[in-house]
Amino acid sequence: MLNKFVYTGALLLSTFSTNVFAFDAIEEFEAAWINPKYTHYEAPAANINELLDKQTLTGTQLWDAEKRKAWDPMKYIPPAVIKGVSYEKSYPRTGEETFMRSSQQRSWLDPKVIVPVLEEVHVFEKLRKVIFLGRPADEPSGQPLFHVEHSVGGTEENPLSLWRIIMLTPDKQYVNSVEKLFTQRSKSLPLFVQKYLEHDVK
Repeated sequence: MLNKFVYTGALLLSTFSTNVFAFDAIEEFEAAWINPKYTHYEAPAANINELLDKQTLTGTQLWDAEKRKAWDPMKYIPPAVIKGVSYEKSYPRTGEETFMRSSQQRSWLDPKVIVPVLEEVHVFEKLRKVIFLGRPADEPSGQPLFHVEHSVGGTEENPLSLWRIIMLTPDKQYVNSVEKLFTQRSKSLPLFVQKYLEHDVK
């Protein structure tokens, strides 16, 4: 199933690359953020070093963790992503890296249900921001497309993990489910940071 999904993403990329990557991903995200037809949620900023016990992370390290998670979600957020692959990396503009990511993820409404997710990923090095733009997959997912923004704020000594999501639907049940999930985890160290400490920090 995943091979078919990857092929779909590659076809989408080859068909629309001249238009998709020329368009500013930040503008697309922000336009969707203020669109009254969509629903959105911004998670409370996570102060990473306040959530750590015996060590600290710099802003540079947190940004490194964000980039690794974007490229390899199976390794850094395994409960949410069952299967996943990133491909077709390119550099359309200075300071911007793009690639496609296709995966099998848990449904926002029912974690027992696995849905296909196809994303166009934009990594902005200087801004320390990653934008995931949901794109239609060949296989129906049963849930609306969504865009996500991961970024690093705060200072180098006291970095903040920032997260926003836009559901491309007026149906608020999806956003309500996401908000509930973040409320439950608000006092915990984000999983991708835990995995980063296990695999990448010596």
